[in-house]
Amino acid sequence: MRYLAIGLLFMMAISSYGQMVLAAPQPAFRDLYWGDPPEKLGESTIFYDKQLESPGIELRIKVNDDMQLGPLTATAIVYGFFQNRLMFVSILASDVKMLSEIAKAKYGLPQQSNMFMIDELYIRGDTACSVKENIVDKSGYMTLMSTAMAFEYNRWQQEQAKEASKAF
Repeated sequence: MRYLAIGLLFMMAISSYGQMVLAAPQPAFRDLYWGDPPEKLGESTIFYDKQLESPGIELRIKVNDDMQLGPLTATAIVYGFFQNRLMFVSILASDVKMLSEIAKAKYGLPQQSNMFMIDELYIRGDTACSVKENIVDKSGYMTLMSTAMAFEYNRWQQEQAKEASKAF
């Protein structure tokens, strides 16, 4: 009986350790984690883009960023910070099919997709990955986003709207 109890305790300890290892935070992109401050990028500059711009979000590009992502060369990598914490990374590229294949290799099958064009959504852990095609030139972008911070950002936007409505 004593050996059975020791064996059960040993199995529980291994199981708990396995869960802790699985629960360890994973990098969001390269060596960056969700919530990292802009300083973790190294040398960077503020980036202005009407398409990616959102209230409360600071867009940055890393000076001399490595645009090579395996076989794919990105045309731009943009980092989005909400309240000085990394919330998303957008990767723009001329080969949207390769972006889609990279997403499938990393995240499995998409939760949502479009049969007429590349418009896919993948969710794994705290990361949502969206791949979208520009049907005019067949380029596209992949956006990686912290799901927890996205909910936080939505709450912040609602608070801002409520505050702004008082002026009416």
